Amino acid sequence: PGVDGAVDDEKFLSGKTFVMTGVFIEVGGGDDDSVGVENLKSMIESFGGKVTTRFSKKTSFLLAGNNPVAKRFKDARAKSIEIINLVRLNGLLKGQLTFDRLGKLEALDSEEFMGSAYQPATNASVSFGDSKPAAAKTEAKGPAAVKKEAKKASAVNAAEIPPLESDEDAKPAAAASSQALVAHANPSESTSSTAVVPAPGKKSRFQMPRPGQNGAIADVFDGQRFVLTGLFPELGGGGGLNLGKAKMTTLIENFGGRVTSQVSGKTNFVVVGKDPGASKVSKATAKSIPLVDLLALNRVIHGQASLGDIASEPAPRITNFSSGYGGNGLLKNAAEW
Repeated sequence: PGVDGAVDDEKFLSGKTFVMTGVFIEVGGGDDDSVGVENLKSMIESFGGKVTTRFSKKTSFLLAGNNPVAKRFKDARAKSIEIINLVRLNGLLKGQLTFDRLGKLEALDSEEFMGSAYQPATNASVSFGDSKPAAAKTEAKGPAAVKKEAKKASAVNAAEIPPLESDEDAKPAAAASSQALVAHANPSESTSSTAVVPAPGKKSRFQMPRPGQNGAIADVFDGQRFVLTGLFPELGGGGGLNLGKAKMTTLIENFGGRVTSQVSGKTNFVVVGKDPGASKVSKATAKSIPLVDLLALNRVIHGQASLGDIASEPAPRITNFSSGYGGNGLLKNAAEW
């Protein structure tokens, strides 16, 4: 507020609630599927606005970046929520655009944000007299220039990144699920897979799938309720007992699911990470709620299994339970459970 032409009002966005989708490479910070998100969230909050992960009656805007989730656009329109981009938000904050004028601009479509069609915002002044900024003129380019641009775009286009890969080489998700990220037990054993941890000697990372891209099925978790327990270091983000949980929540919500904090009769699945809480695991078992891991969800997302399939599979084998906050009485290892 009050810097570089921005309105000098820390309550300018007071009462406005935003949901974000996509990445904001022009803002920077973060990694993979969250580039620019935290910095943009801080900026909105500095003007008195609020950022949430789910739509509600209080949601004012859907702020879209590069490669957004198309379902977010559909949901926003169904709820009559205004869809804006960073250019329009910047126009508001710099007094170039009023809230009233914003509502009269031409509606934005998700296709305008995909891949090379996305136009990054700049600090340059923009005229909002027209419905939306004109697209930049393109010139004929030789094969070498086209190849160079395609290579650059692939670095930020999640559609070109496989859903699961190791640092050694890219492998299909199904093949990597039993080696790089989780070690499944012999089906003949009374317990199934271990907690989701990297196998010895392999440092693996999970690439967040996007609905409709690389075979990922949109709305595949529609109507399903999930509870998370444990840590998800392969997703990253957060820290302590919240490691990876925010990204896991986003993953499930992007595919139509809902994440709640407590196990109840309405819970469909409990997602088990590393060192889960014994309390949630015990409650799920008592209520016959399936325990699944990240790799099981990834298989469903990519059509390699159905929700019914993973619900009937043996539960992940848990080698250690969380000690909780300050030794709150939760079991500490599987032998005690």
